[in-house]
Amino acid sequence: MTDDLDAYRASLADYDLADHAERILALARPCVALRNANARLAAAGRTRLGGQPDLPEGLAWPESPEGPMTFLAQIDLAAVAAPDLPREGLLSFFFDRSDFHEGADVCRVLHLHGALAPRDTPAGLEEFEPRPL
Repeated sequence: MTDDLDAYRASLADYDLADHAERILALARPCVALRNANARLAAAGRTRLGGQPDLPEGLAWPESPEGPMTFLAQIDLAAVAAPDLPREGLLSFFFDRSDFHEGADVCRVLHLHGALAPRDTPAGLEEFEPRPL
């Protein structure tokens, strides 16, 4: 992250913020940026927003107390270089769209490994248009 901080420091100088650089950089944290791939939907296990999740056979669709959760996104960990994330597998994000539900059960993140295949969205649950990233 040191190289990134040096680049940010130089960037802050370009915007006349050099006097505030150390305070701003103290707030910097590692992150992963997702960008639109402008491509066809990738094979199972690749990064995307929406569509059908890639899940292992036999894994139950994530549910909250209100019922099946909506699939939001999946991230192929082998394709991102994030120091605080595992180097392999797939992170799949689901959330409860219910207006009446709050708390820890409102979202679920699964770290998946092995053979994955697209899973049909449960009947009555909204499926977002897939977007490769």
